[in-house]
Amino acid sequence: PDLKRVTGRKMLGRPERATRHAYEPLSGEWTRTRVSVVLDEEPFDQGAMRTAHRMFEVERDGRRAAFVAKFYKTRVSKSDVLEDAKLSMIAETYAQDFNRESGAAK
Repeated sequence: PDLKRVTGRKMLGRPERATRHAYEPLSGEWTRTRVSVVLDEEPFDQGAMRTAHRMFEVERDGRRAAFVAKFYKTRVSKSDVLEDAKLSMIAETYAQDFNRESGAAK
């Protein structure tokens, strides 16, 4: 995906280093991976607690994968952020299981 095509604006800034945290519900384990990302500084949407920003993970060969980065509007602890992410990943697992069992994933 190209940020200019998606947002109508040029890509903001150069790729920067970040850490992707992922929770595996079946094993109960967290993984951390160092990645390069380009973040759109302007949110495309917001809710009561967070703003949503387009983000692209940049691979070494230049390919990009689109993500949504969410930022809290108020200061929260790292443990609260990780717990929120953990609950979201558990919910995603349940949704995928339901869709697979119900045939909705076709």
